[in-house]
Amino acid sequence: MHYYEFHIDDYRKNTSHLTPIEYYIYRELIGRYFLEEEPLKYDERNILRKMRLDSGTHASALRNVVDDFFNLNDGFLFHERIEKELTTYRDRSNKAKKSAEERCERIR
Repeated sequence: MHYYEFHIDDYRKNTSHLTPIEYYIYRELIGRYFLEEEPLKYDERNILRKMRLDSGTHASALRNVVDDFFNLNDGFLFHERIEKELTTYRDRSNKAKKSAEERCERIR
């Protein structure tokens, strides 16, 4: 998924307590989650490396973000709102695909 709606007011209300590095980490996790369209594997060292952050200095910031915004389940990070957005996206995509297939069948 290369596009998602961003509700600035909701985001600001929910993230006003974050430090600048926590803010960056959260935005990066959101972006990766939407791009991969699935929960993220929680490998602290790997996540920090992909974000070009130091595991010694920034690990606690990552843990704070995970604790505040994600559910950790079986080694994966789940985000309730993103999951809802992905479900809506998949439903729309499936409906559009079905509609296109039906149009093709009528043309044949």
